[in-house]
Amino acid sequence: MYRKSIKKRIVSKAIITALMVGCVFSNPLNYVSAEEAGTEGVTEETSEEVINDTSEEINEENTYNEVSEEISENVTEDVTEDNIEEITEDSVEVPDSCVSTEKKSEAVNNTEVTNDISEDKITQDVYEEKENIEVIPEDEADIANGSKIIINSDNELFYEYAAYGEKVVFTTAATGPNIKYQWEVSHDDGRSWSNSSATGNKTNRLTTYATPKYKDLYYRCKVYNTTELEYTHIYTIQSHFDYSSISVGVVGRPGDIVRAYNLGVIADKTIWEYSKDGGKTWQVSKSKQVDEEGKDGGDHYIYIIVKDYMNGWLFRPKYKRNGIVFYGHDVEVAVKDKSINAFKKDKIFYGDNVDFGSSSRNVSKYVWQMYKNGTWTNCDDNDDNHDYTMSIPALPKYIGVKFRRIDYIEFDGLKSKVVSEPFSLDAKEVRDIIVNNPVSKSVSVGKTVNFNIKGGGYNGVTYQWQISKDNGKTWKNSGAMGRTTEQLTFKAEKRMNGFKYRCIVTNGDYKAISNVVTLTVK
Repeated sequence: MYRKSIKKRIVSKAIITALMVGCVFSNPLNYVSAEEAGTEGVTEETSEEVINDTSEEINEENTYNEVSEEISENVTEDVTEDNIEEITEDSVEVPDSCVSTEKKSEAVNNTEVTNDISEDKITQDVYEEKENIEVIPEDEADIANGSKIIINSDNELFYEYAAYGEKVVFTTAATGPNIKYQWEVSHDDGRSWSNSSATGNKTNRLTTYATPKYKDLYYRCKVYNTTELEYTHIYTIQSHFDYSSISVGVVGRPGDIVRAYNLGVIADKTIWEYSKDGGKTWQVSKSKQVDEEGKDGGDHYIYIIVKDYMNGWLFRPKYKRNGIVFYGHDVEVAVKDKSINAFKKDKIFYGDNVDFGSSSRNVSKYVWQMYKNGTWTNCDDNDDNHDYTMSIPALPKYIGVKFRRIDYIEFDGLKSKVVSEPFSLDAKEVRDIIVNNPVSKSVSVGKTVNFNIKGGGYNGVTYQWQISKDNGKTWKNSGAMGRTTEQLTFKAEKRMNGFKYRCIVTNGDYKAISNVVTLTVK
């Protein structure tokens, strides 16, 4: 717990030793040169003495250099600029031997200088004074010495739920001497970390953006100085695509105008793209784009004029926000056929009206046409001609005749038209309106005679019985009971023998005559 205090004492001891050695070797014994003394007092004996003294001076300087180098090597990495500044000349007791020349000489004579001064020796000298060191807990010592890094933040995950391209700012607060910051990022849920390149990555404030590349991004800040290293808690960005409403698909016939949209997305720029190969490649769409208010050049809606070859095409918005590119949901185009459906009943009888048509959107006008004499001509101009349905009577003159409908479409300033596939009535689908014909009767005079018929149709079926007294040459309406119903009833008379009967059945504009039956009266 007192490790850092000991380090400082080691440094102090090392510096004191270095000063003492420096005092010894920086001021060698005073020698008098031959020029100063004159030549008269120089003898052969004194010359040898000067030479010996000079050699000792050189050896002493070499010893000083070696000791200094060894002391420098033994000073630990814990000696920082801050620590050295604390150990000033005032705080170190300089020996008196460093004061005068006489004492310097005495110090040289009384000091044995060797090359055996080592870090172990210095450390041993320091530990001899260990009982005089006050033991301080490490945290308190760090704070007292001003070297403790304190991060003022929680140890819980901090989540930022951000839309693609949205700016996210993380900040941390730390105190300590000479602290530096380095933000790190993890793309694998914190298993590995690398330095972030986001704005402010070397400050306490990091600015980054939510990206679709990674659903979750983890950030942390490394706070450090020359002696310590601490990490903040983990910050997390959960990126998501933010929208209020989207199109998942559009359906239209060739010529229809359909609209796709991705609403509620915030972006600096939006471009719609399309793909003809299921999303493998994309191209910029030239279709009309408008904003939420319908103004051209917007980014919320795209209007697509459907073509018969567009089935399966994909459209998507490409967004750019704060330099982050991301994409909206794909919108698939489904091209339906241009057929006109017949709103048929289970059975179609001659004279029935058959309704044809199909619903459509954004149509300003419907025009029905009939193929006649090799060209398409508009049907009779009536109210039905401008509706999305048209009733075609099931009459022999219309069986097999082709019809079609043209839809004139206008949608937010765009115009187009859809021409339906031709359709017609098939004779095989139409039935005769007389379901059951009457049969001949043979009865005695005075017996009741009943002739029955059954008609079919949905356009107001009516009956009219007729009688012929000249073997079918002429006909007139019967006056018997039930003459306008499915059953004709009367009493047999002798004069009626050989009379013929028939029924005219009407359904809409179609009339059918039943089989002719004969009455035999016995």
